[in-house]
Amino acid sequence: YFNPDKDEPESAADVVTWYDSRVAQKHRSAEYRLYYRSNPVTDQLVFTGRQSQIGMNKGHWGTAITMGNAHRGVENGCELGWSSDYKRLFQVTHGGYDDGKLGAGVKIVSIAPDTLESTTMIDLIGEFSHEYWPKESNDGEYMVFGASRGSKDHEHDSKDYEIFLWKVGSDSAKATRLTFHTGNDNWPDIHINQGP
Repeated sequence: YFNPDKDEPESAADVVTWYDSRVAQKHRSAEYRLYYRSNPVTDQLVFTGRQSQIGMNKGHWGTAITMGNAHRGVENGCELGWSSDYKRLFQVTHGGYDDGKLGAGVKIVSIAPDTLESTTMIDLIGEFSHEYWPKESNDGEYMVFGASRGSKDHEHDSKDYEIFLWKVGSDSAKATRLTFHTGNDNWPDIHINQGP
């Protein structure tokens, strides 16, 4: 684990479970899950897990943050990530626009790790309104993400997701579409070269 407050990476050796959760769904590509026991490294993590496993009682997936030997449910949703300065989290959660209807889709939110309060970052209203895979740039200025044409086109392996670029803090309606291909564009990343 690369802790930004320490000079050396932290590590821990343990036994883990790694399996394909879609093994019985031959029409879908593999989706591997990793389960592990608590240790000094995992005690600093945030993660997405099944609601029943993280103590939340609604929805299918949720986000949790570890605190010592326990974890606390944060928000229903998935695709959790840290901001570039490690001061906030962001994730995909329910309650956004889908096909012009508020609350029917998903949105990208920012979560304060100390208070667990969430703030909407991106919630597109137009044709591509199902946001997924948020990734913030190394300098914190921009975010890239994928978006499909709504929850009916949610399948990650085959549906038409396009990639968008958004300046953090600006109106999400100003997000710029970067790809125009009917293929499955997903898992974007961004790095801003700071120059010499």
